[in-house]
Amino acid sequence: MKIAIAERLRPFSHSPGISCLIPGTRWHVQAFPMQLIFTSPTGDQQTFHLQLKGPVAGFTLLQDLERGFVSLFGRWKEGFFSWKIEAKEAALWLFLERAPDEGCTLQGCSLMRKGSIRICAIDEALPLISHERFSLGCHKKQEWESMQKRSDMAEIAPFWMRLAQLTPYQERVIAADEPLITLLHRLFQGHFRSMFLPVLKDDLYQGFYPAETLSPLHEGAHLIRQALFQEEIGKSTLYKLLPGLPSLWHCGRMINLSASDGNRLDVEWSKKQLRRLVIYPASSSSISLVLPPGIKSFRLRTSMEKPGIRVPAFSLLSLESKIPIFLDRFEK
Repeated sequence: MKIAIAERLRPFSHSPGISCLIPGTRWHVQAFPMQLIFTSPTGDQQTFHLQLKGPVAGFTLLQDLERGFVSLFGRWKEGFFSWKIEAKEAALWLFLERAPDEGCTLQGCSLMRKGSIRICAIDEALPLISHERFSLGCHKKQEWESMQKRSDMAEIAPFWMRLAQLTPYQERVIAADEPLITLLHRLFQGHFRSMFLPVLKDDLYQGFYPAETLSPLHEGAHLIRQALFQEEIGKSTLYKLLPGLPSLWHCGRMINLSASDGNRLDVEWSKKQLRRLVIYPASSSSISLVLPPGIKSFRLRTSMEKPGIRVPAFSLLSLESKIPIFLDRFEK
């Protein structure tokens, strides 16, 4: 019983002047057909001029949240070009992935295909590792302007959570004092600009939370995760599954969910009901589950080849190190 997510998160835009965070950093890039502006968390900027000829056909900025970089590509008068912006080796780099044989000129230097230029040193960068993954079953085209216009949190929340995981942490300071979907809409409308770029001021003066005390990217991601999974650590460990699931998120999956005790969980639900749960123990221990209201029992297996046993919902489960357990057939 394997729970997987096929969706790949790669939002993009064709709009000149669009900005986005560079995965693994708090730097962002603003892309024009003839210019790239890199901005640090403190507001310092570096500008790179692309010495090419326009107009540009198919101008695209793509934020690859799977492989952790930003792509810029299109067809200039000289031919098709594709650049990759990536954080590695404590620096930001610009790679020329595809280009005509003669390459291009950047900042007065000749750059050939497969060549690279170091943009600047950076103080912090997160490694690209396997993070928690989350899907609510939306498979619409990931063009950012359309996503922003729809403003559907079932579509946006997985991007929000993934980008927060790939961005160095900032302190959370607000509490969830209203329904999750309402709060996410307020954060999204008030404190994100361009292509999911968090801003520290409500610069459109819409009357949202004062951004001086707010980290919208990480706060929103924290609240999303809290709606799907919570835990209590004491004499015994308690896992709460889907404790605050919004009614509009009627189906979804979350995989590689990391508990504080080192265990890993994969969860699937549909029609607002828990369907499957896999727990991968890091060590031998005992846990209890708090399941969605009404569930009285479930089937438990330690192997997909075995029929399993029916277990009451509030039973204490004994876990053996490195031996996964499979739960399904949740019944009321």
